[in-house]
Amino acid sequence: MINYNFDWVLVNQLAVGPAPKNDIALKKLEENNIVSILSLCSVEEAILPKDIEKKFECFRIVLPDHKSKNLITTDEINKTLDKVEIIINKGPLLIHCLAGIERSPLICMGWLMKKHSLTFEEALTYVMDIHKGTNPLPNQLSILRKALS
Repeated sequence: MINYNFDWVLVNQLAVGPAPKNDIALKKLEENNIVSILSLCSVEEAILPKDIEKKFECFRIVLPDHKSKNLITTDEINKTLDKVEIIINKGPLLIHCLAGIERSPLICMGWLMKKHSLTFEEALTYVMDIHKGTNPLPNQLSILRKALS
């Protein structure tokens, strides 16, 4: 990854993107005043730069993706959103998964539904518009809808 791109879901509050795997990514996050990073993938799945924890407050909640034999649960979604609520108060937050396609956009949609009263359809359309490549699986979307209904 020569370049690193993320997108603001809520400007200067909540960002979504792929795993920041190199110093270029960390520099871009610093330049955009990101304070905290929530990783939704395992340590083995995305190897992050060793000095990331010196620059950002880092958190990890491992959620299953399309390669996992398990489906994400409503409980996992709600616990992750509870954690986002705590972290986001510290300053701008990046939520990432490996590619920024399934899990991190899904959680950002959940945040918009839970805290900003967007409907499921509004949240999906908005995140797909601002973060190209957003593509949660139908079963993930169904479970999100159930978690926040």
